[in-house]
Amino acid sequence: MTKEAVRDGGPVRVTGGYDPIRVADAKAEACRKLEWAVPVWSCALRFDGCVQSDDATLPRSPGGLDVMVEVRQVEFAQYAAGLVVGKTPRDYQRAAFERTLKEGTVLNMGTGLGKTLCASLAISHYLRSPREQQPRQRALVMFVVQTVVLVEQQAQEIERDVAPLPHGRVKCLQLSGNAADTWDANEWQHAQDSHDVVVGTAQLLHNALVNAYIDIGRYELVIFDECHHAKKNSPMANISRWMLRTTLPEGGAPKGAGDKHAWDAAWDSVVRRATPWKGRILGLTASWELGRVDNEADLHKKRVALEALLQAALYVPPGLPGKQEGSSMVVYYNKETITERHFEMVEKVMREGLFKRFNELLARQRSGRQILGEQVKKLKRQWEYNLKQLGLAACELYVEKALIRALHDALRKASEYAAYANFAEFISELPEFQRLVVKPFTEELRNLRQVDPDDDATVPSRTHKLDTLCEHLLGLFFEAHARKGNYSYKGIVFVQETALAVPLQLLLQRAFDDDPYRPLDDRRVRVEAYTGVLPREKQRAVVEAFKSGKARLLVSTAATEEGFNVTDCAFVACFSAVQQTKAFIQRKGRARMEGCTLLYFEDDPGEHARKEQMLKRTAADDTLACAPTARASYRQRVTAKEKPGVHPYEPGLDVYSGVSIVTMYVAACLRTAGGAGDKLLFHDGNPQREHGDTNDAFVRVPTPRGWLKITYDDADELFGKLPDPEAPEEEVQLTIYDYLPADAKLKGGFPGELRKVLYYIAAVRLRQQGFVGGDFKATDAARHPDTRVKCPLPAEYLAALDAKLPLGVPPACEENYQALPNPPHSGPAYADPALPSAAGNHVGRLQELSAAAGKGAPEYSMTPDAYGRGFSAKCTADGCSVEGAPAPRQVSAKQEAAWAWLQLHASRLAPAATQKSPAPANAVAELNLITQRGGVPQPVYKYTVSGPDAELFVAVCDAFDKIAKGTEHATKKAAKQSAAAAWLEAHGS
Repeated sequence: MTKEAVRDGGPVRVTGGYDPIRVADAKAEACRKLEWAVPVWSCALRFDGCVQSDDATLPRSPGGLDVMVEVRQVEFAQYAAGLVVGKTPRDYQRAAFERTLKEGTVLNMGTGLGKTLCASLAISHYLRSPREQQPRQRALVMFVVQTVVLVEQQAQEIERDVAPLPHGRVKCLQLSGNAADTWDANEWQHAQDSHDVVVGTAQLLHNALVNAYIDIGRYELVIFDECHHAKKNSPMANISRWMLRTTLPEGGAPKGAGDKHAWDAAWDSVVRRATPWKGRILGLTASWELGRVDNEADLHKKRVALEALLQAALYVPPGLPGKQEGSSMVVYYNKETITERHFEMVEKVMREGLFKRFNELLARQRSGRQILGEQVKKLKRQWEYNLKQLGLAACELYVEKALIRALHDALRKASEYAAYANFAEFISELPEFQRLVVKPFTEELRNLRQVDPDDDATVPSRTHKLDTLCEHLLGLFFEAHARKGNYSYKGIVFVQETALAVPLQLLLQRAFDDDPYRPLDDRRVRVEAYTGVLPREKQRAVVEAFKSGKARLLVSTAATEEGFNVTDCAFVACFSAVQQTKAFIQRKGRARMEGCTLLYFEDDPGEHARKEQMLKRTAADDTLACAPTARASYRQRVTAKEKPGVHPYEPGLDVYSGVSIVTMYVAACLRTAGGAGDKLLFHDGNPQREHGDTNDAFVRVPTPRGWLKITYDDADELFGKLPDPEAPEEEVQLTIYDYLPADAKLKGGFPGELRKVLYYIAAVRLRQQGFVGGDFKATDAARHPDTRVKCPLPAEYLAALDAKLPLGVPPACEENYQALPNPPHSGPAYADPALPSAAGNHVGRLQELSAAAGKGAPEYSMTPDAYGRGFSAKCTADGCSVEGAPAPRQVSAKQEAAWAWLQLHASRLAPAATQKSPAPANAVAELNLITQRGGVPQPVYKYTVSGPDAELFVAVCDAFDKIAKGTEHATKKAAKQSAAAAWLEAHGS
């Protein structure tokens, strides 16, 4: 566009009074008259000769006056400056903006060079431009970000920078976390209608697209912030592919799609009648490649792949200012502070103290031991990492300050996918566990602290790495305070592991507080920690404190390495290894002040800088760009073979998502762990079969009607057949690859391909039968108690989940812990059992069996419980000893021990001991007493009617997360007794 291009488009008359929609149509008509390749315009409206220069100043209904729309093209620099307020775009920012008006663009600009302002220019332009589609609806812009912290930051910058629109200031809808989990379609529609820009995390926006809450046709511009995350099956990549599916190829149906009208109708069902998207993509990045950077040939391929996926060209604006790099320093330290001997000493204390107590808690847990064990193992790895990196002091702080909170949060999260395991009882024990076990154990750890460096029997309190970090940080702050008088000096320390952040923060705060040269209290250095697992309000408070200067040192994980804008950040210390070149670029970009300092403890910055230059050269070389024909070819490959109703069955349900949909469905229906799906669902048959032999493999899924079995015959039925041109009288069976792009692969070879296909067919069948809803979650019909009645979990499956304790216990007890089934003590630990155990008086029964078998009387030994609140009893009979669960009184502890002995060794005394007890006369009352003793809610009974005239009742009893169904009876009372008796017979032991 030439700067002298200022010409009158000629007035266009709109009669019948002012109507914003009709005025917009008139603007569009004027632009078409001028045939502008880039529709940059300003307009003036005339009411009977009275000129109004801005739509916002017009009255809403100047009744009956004709409106004259006069459109003029203006100088581009002047137009760009009017799109934002408070800032003047620089030449390279205007060049970047102009490029976005011509084609989809990925802007590759260094950190701190104003990528967000370029995005604001594009947003302001597209919100003002006349719309080709849906002209009676306001244009919208989608801004996709990677992390929660960027949602609020980018929304604030957009609202601040974009010039007011005719209807007022720009409004941003902020979406992150579970902000819109409860919204229905009407609420989504209202939220979009009342905002101009939707800023949200990639996963949330992708879910909204799939569930048809967002009509992509309304969005003139889609911006991907930190677009290097658009790779493989990431949410950003899926959003881009979804938009390609809603973009009709030139000329309509793809080649070979058959009847065009049938294809168009089917395609319409896939996108759920979403308006075809004809907008533009803008990507923003400072490091366009996320993975490894090895050589320029590989980078060329990765550039082509990114441009094809986003349908946008990588662009480096000319005239980018050279960003002044800070002084980089490689920090050397002694890496042998913590030796293997030190690890063994600490682990011995941990195993004999803390983990032994954890095992006692796990032994009383009625279900979900596997999940609990995995979480405790994870905690064990985390304290080991703290010990290695920071020393014994950090290990103490982690155990004292973070361990119980981390376990609590992990179990809360696990409850979402493992509903079969009731963690409420375990969680309720944690505060007491913290007071009675963790705090005293922390004192035991302190006894290992090293006073004399030559003392091999103790463990160093601090590593040399930590001391070196403190030395450098204290020096930097001292120089800023004493020599420069700068008491707003601030910086960031990056760590790799979340578990390291809080202990390091506390140790650094202690170092600054103990510094003899520390400033006055109102100027002291406050240290904060930021991780992705912090509550949202806490994250916001930490960010605000750091930006305002209340906190001047931030210990952070990778959650803040991208897009976190703090212009007065003076230094960055990479305490942990920098895993990728992307992380190197982003982390050093957080230090924005002139003369900033960069510290590297584990890396050679020179090697990363060399790879950074490779990225820049590849991005700047336009000869390496993905050709327009290649982009069109990729778009064709995404959609050419797809057949709605076959594959993908619908948006979000395809061969890649089937496994997760089915396993989460099973977790909801059977209350089992979603991650253990294959053990329960997938039957491989003969693992040595030849490729293509699929007759012996199947997947089974639970439904209220019983197990639904899916074999490869179901896949053949869904995929269909085609006539064989070589044998006209025969047909060729189609496979999943007939519906996937030519370059698509299913990982795992033939077994992996077979597994994914069967899970996909299972998800389709569940969707067809109404057991999986539009959100791909189990419906209420699927969650009916009949599902658990007709599809019980196999005993061997449950045994595999809870068989072993994770951390090991003394050998004398290990056999008992492993073999012990669900203990009777299923309520809160130490509940006072005023009633006998589930099957009656176990002590008396064991006494009778021993006498009848001619054995001696059982012997019991008591030991006080580790918590000081009860007793544990060991029962010895017929030469076998078994320890029971803890109880508050000795008589109750004896009952627990006798019950445990009968469960393991009753067959040694008499066959009759293993026979089931007859149902009690009042089964309902008996079951109520059992639940009362266990401290769990009373049983729940649900009734259904049966019989030719619906005159009979059938009850289902739900107690202790187990289901039993009674027989038909003429009254509800009798049906209730039958269900309770069935429950006691099936689960009373």
